[in-house]
Amino acid sequence: MGATANKMHVIGFAYWGDTFDIFTVRYEDGREEQCKVPFVDWAHKAPDDYRDIVWLGSNIETVRYMITSGRGDHLACLHHSVVELGGGQIESIVLPENFFLHVMAITTEESN
Repeated sequence: MGATANKMHVIGFAYWGDTFDIFTVRYEDGREEQCKVPFVDWAHKAPDDYRDIVWLGSNIETVRYMITSGRGDHLACLHHSVVELGGGQIESIVLPENFFLHVMAITTEESN
């Protein structure tokens, strides 16, 4: 990957309830970091107080919601989580094997 970063942004959602899972960030110097990434269920928006009550300060917000179509119409929401990283040159990010999570995008950020 080769990016230097101290934040990881994830867009996605969970099925069957709000949850989290562990992503492993591997750095080029051999370090590994286990990151707890929160996911909100796709059936509802992330309430403002989730940040403090459920995710203990992790930044999570609903960035898009729309009505789906098919057998029945229902609300579908995409959520954006921001996770602080230890910092360094990232070699790879290993995602969890979890059928109930849907990851749409991941990017990293280096901020001062």
